[in-house]
Amino acid sequence: MPTLEERLAALETAVTRLTEALADTITTVKDLAGVLKPTAEVLSGLTSAQQAITGAVAELAGAQRETTRTLHELAGLVGNLAGVVQALLEAQARIEKRLEVLEGRVDRLEAALIRLAEAQTRTEARLEELAGRVDALAEAQARTEQRLEELARAQARTEQRLEELARAQARLSERLDGEIARREGERYEAAIVRRASRILGPGDGGSPDEPEVRRRLDGALADLSPDPEADPALADIVWWSAAGPILVVEVSLVIHWEDIERAAARAQTLRSAGLNALPVVVGRVLPDTLRELAAREGVEYYIEGEEAHRQGLSPSAASQPPDGQASPKTRTESGGLRASRPRRNRTGPLSSWTFDV
Repeated sequence: MPTLEERLAALETAVTRLTEALADTITTVKDLAGVLKPTAEVLSGLTSAQQAITGAVAELAGAQRETTRTLHELAGLVGNLAGVVQALLEAQARIEKRLEVLEGRVDRLEAALIRLAEAQTRTEARLEELAGRVDALAEAQARTEQRLEELARAQARTEQRLEELARAQARLSERLDGEIARREGERYEAAIVRRASRILGPGDGGSPDEPEVRRRLDGALADLSPDPEADPALADIVWWSAAGPILVVEVSLVIHWEDIERAAARAQTLRSAGLNALPVVVGRVLPDTLRELAAREGVEYYIEGEEAHRQGLSPSAASQPPDGQASPKTRTESGGLRASRPRRNRTGPLSSWTFDV
């Protein structure tokens, strides 16, 4: 379908041809009018010309009607075109308005881009500065890690040294505890020696370190060479009780089974020498299980804060002689001494024990 421009160009061409045809027709009519006057031939030709003009006029009328119709169509098209042009003008106005808005936004965007570029420049500068600081920090970190490794090694050496010191401290503490316990035991033993007559009853004796006690023991043990654990000379107290038996005493704050065993063995050594000896342990604490051991071993005990306890010796235990020796009872019958069985006074300490003589 032809475009609006093509149709307008065709309309202009038709109007031009129509105008030229009208001009030619007028010229021809003037020529015919001149010809009709002179001659009848001209009139006849004029008639023919008139007919031709009539046909031409008819054609012209048809062309005029076509032109009118075309002009009506063109007017409609022009009206439509005017609406389109108006719409285009309005759209153009809106576009120009939007363009103005966009230009403002573009201006603001350009300003923002400028600020962003400036900020980017500052950021890059700061990044370069930070990169330098990070490099410095990395170097410092490397030095710190190296120092930490050195400190870790030093710490390991220190911990090793501390462990050694702790072990040495533990050994020293054990030695100190042992020394403290030993000294406390020695003080306790000295106190018991000083109180021997009140605890063990009338008699005499004391620590084997005392010359008189040592002299009497050396005389009794002249023919014996007992082991240290069975040597009465190493007992804490040897007490010649006025009631009869020799008390071989082991003193300890807390009585252990070794104390009971030593007291029994050292008393047995004196029995082997033909003497009437009784093992005794003195202390502040004696566990129940060791009380049973003391009962089995025939060992008497005196516990501070408790009533004195005496197991007593059975006749067979009191008179049982060592191999190859006379029994104490035989010696008593022959030498004036009589084996005695201890008799316990259950209301008093060892000082209130009595013996049958």
